[in-house]
This record gives sequence, C-alpha cells and structure tokens, in this order.
Amino acid sequence: MHRALLLILIALLASGCAAGLATFAGDEATVKLQHFATRQAAEMETFGALLRVKIAREGKIDDLRAELFSRGDSLLSIYVRGFLGKSVFKAVLAGEALTVYFPDQRQHFQGRRDDLASGSLADAGHLIDLLLTLAAGQVPVPGHDDWQYQVANRKGLLELRATDLRFAHQFTLRWQTDVENFPYTRLERLDWVSDDEALRLNLRALDQHYNREIPDSKFVLEISSSSTAISEAELATALTAPQ
Repeated sequence: MHRALLLILIALLASGCAAGLATFAGDEATVKLQHFATRQAAEMETFGALLRVKIAREGKIDDLRAELFSRGDSLLSIYVRGFLGKSVFKAVLAGEALTVYFPDQRQHFQGRRDDLASGSLADAGHLIDLLLTLAAGQVPVPGHDDWQYQVANRKGLLELRATDLRFAHQFTLRWQTDVENFPYTRLERLDWVSDDEALRLNLRALDQHYNREIPDSKFVLEISSSSTAISEAELATALTAPQ
C-alpha cells in the first residue's frame, strides 16, 4: 500500500511512467477555467470530500480512502486510510505551516508548504500547487509556462485534459458543472494511465459537501510523543515510496 493520496499522484505524475505528449489549445480553456475558479472561490467557505483511489501497478491494486477538509484559503487537512480502515497518512496545512504524520512509522514532519518540493519532489512544485488546489475544492487553473490543456463539455461534464510540459505527461480531470448555481463545479473523477498501461490510477469522489460547518478537530494532528521528526528530503521519500 502506498503512504499518501494526492501527493502520491504527484509522484506518479513526476515519474517515468506516463502517457505521451499531446498538444491542446490554451487561450479559450484559460478563460473558461478562470471563470469557474473565480466564482467558486468567491462563494466557497468550506469544502469536504470522501475520495476513493485505486492504484494498479505490477499486478497489484492499492485501494485507498481519503477525507479532505478545507476552510477558507488557509486550512486544509488530508487523512488517508487503507481499504480496511488502517490509518496511512495525515497532513494539515495551516497557511504556509505544514504538519505531516505517518502513524505506522511513527514519523512526523513540521515545516512549511514549500518543503514539499524537495528531495524526490524537487521539480514537482507546479504539480503540488495544482493538486492542493484540487484538494481544497477549487478549480485548478494551470499556468501557460507549465501546461498545455483543453476544456470540453462532454455530456454535462466539464473535462480538462492537461499535458505537463516539464515532464511531457498527460492526465484527465472531470467535473460536474452548473454554470448558474454554486458550487459551479464538483469533482467527478481523475484518470491516469501510463503509456505502457502498466500503471493505472483511478480517483472517484464518493461524497462532497460545500459550506457546511467543519469542526476544529478536523484540522488538529495528534502526534505520538514517541514519533521521530524527519527532514525535508525524508518527507519527500516517505510521500513517494511504496510501503
């Protein structure tokens, strides 16, 4: 089983297993995405979601659940557990302050958000930004310098196909869309298949809620006194290495 959820996606996107490069138009997509992003951000106070993620690799399937909670633009928590409920990973981002805890390994990290882009994730800062935006319930708007992308409406679902220009990787995000009523977008799915089909990743949103009250406890990490502090480089390794 892998030790993370969204940050595992970062590792997969930054690895050598990926789809081939494709080219999509960017200007119209930028306008559409920015429109949704601006409206949703202005009206969103809180976001919560339960996600299911399946990672198929080398004949094995990891089946994970993740709970995401965000409040405003300053608080985000991610809690990942295995299919049978075993705690795998938890992180809280409060402003720029980052706390990460691996209960099985009794390891923790306390630092800053920028510390995520270190070690094996040193070149993945743009991916981290995009995925943390997605985790907070916002509409990611990739920048021109890092992405080529295309937006299409397919049977009522807004589809973003993005190619990472730094690594020549491609993935697909889909949202339910409502251009008149908040929330204007709801995450539907994320799909990723490597070029040789040896690696498959499937993310589905099982439940989502917006602007409900979220208890303060969801943004608190209880770290065991016997837990060992790890460095930035060790954090990057822990987030990307299989268990």
